[in-house]
Amino acid sequence: MFGGLGEHAFRLGKAARDALKIQLDVEKLFIERRSAAELVELLPDFALIAILDGPVQEQGEMILSQAIVAGFIEAQTIGRVRGQDLPPRKPTRTDGAMVAGVIDAALAILEQALTENADIVWAGGFRCVSFLEDPRPLPVVLDDAPLRVLTADVSLSGGLRKGKIYLALPESGN
Repeated sequence: MFGGLGEHAFRLGKAARDALKIQLDVEKLFIERRSAAELVELLPDFALIAILDGPVQEQGEMILSQAIVAGFIEAQTIGRVRGQDLPPRKPTRTDGAMVAGVIDAALAILEQALTENADIVWAGGFRCVSFLEDPRPLPVVLDDAPLRVLTADVSLSGGLRKGKIYLALPESGN
């Protein structure tokens, strides 16, 4: 349905290995068309919402569940992912700043992998520029345009942390 993009699982596993020295496995991946309003309804509680800028002034998001953000930060601060329970809390700008490099690395690896693929038209050129603390403005930020949403169920460090990662980009392409 979306060419070779699904095959690449947006290369987050490689980015996690390279940037954080942790194992990230994509257990399930699916791609669907959604509106920004529908995307808000899918989001897990306490998710980190990274705003992505792309070519031709388009915007998208990468959304990481609380467990995945915690695992990325643990890897950076203590050198490993812990499996302890997490108290519910909203992500902070500091959390966002700490995972921005991994997000950008994953997007760059995806773009490189898609260089000769038709999906480069809509999936190339995006980078992390800011974060939303509340998901309600997403439809306004995205102009409620049709989106291609990749949803990945992922596990970190052999299942010590499990969660979802969403990549939502404008369907129109650049």
